[in-house]
Amino acid sequence: MPGPGSNGMQSFDLTAEVTKQIVRSLKAHGLDPKPLDDLRPRFGQAASLIQMSNTDVVSELMTECDAVAIEDIFAALNQHDEQTYAKVHDFFAQTRNAYSSTRG
Repeated sequence: MPGPGSNGMQSFDLTAEVTKQIVRSLKAHGLDPKPLDDLRPRFGQAASLIQMSNTDVVSELMTECDAVAIEDIFAALNQHDEQTYAKVHDFFAQTRNAYSSTRG
């Protein structure tokens, strides 16, 4: 039974899900979701970071995200998928930290 003040949704991100559904609906109707994307630029920034990465980094990221193809990650980011974004963010944060520690 949920505790006091709990809505029973635990850690479900309602805002992310609503945004994902709106983006999907806009695209399905042939409308440009760019204004919505501009409100949440981190998804586009994550995609840009992947595009700038070399093939070894992309391969490691695909493994980390359990993706068959890099297009799967791009599609998820394009749909504002929070779980994919978190995996991409964490991967690049770890990669950056590893790189920084090797440079001394």
